[in-house]
Amino acid sequence: MTITPQIVPLNKLNSGTTGRIVAVKAAGKLLQRLLSMGFTRGYEIKVVKRAPLGDPIQFKVRGSTVSLRGSEAAQVLVDNISISSYSQE
Repeated sequence: MTITPQIVPLNKLNSGTTGRIVAVKAAGKLLQRLLSMGFTRGYEIKVVKRAPLGDPIQFKVRGSTVSLRGSEAAQVLVDNISISSYSQE
């Protein structure tokens, strides 16, 4: 069985899933904020947990734990090789 990389928005990953950041689509102040928090290309990121209603989402990136709104997390694209670790919503 061959598993191919899947590029998905960060907000689509399930809790406990780890991916590698491939791009940040945001612009302006949001881009600056994401980069300053460690959301940079090539680094691993883990979805720690989601709030009961799904928003915000807590992540572990570069040794720090941060929370983002789902709309902000959607601006970060990650490479995920596990087929079952993203949601189809």
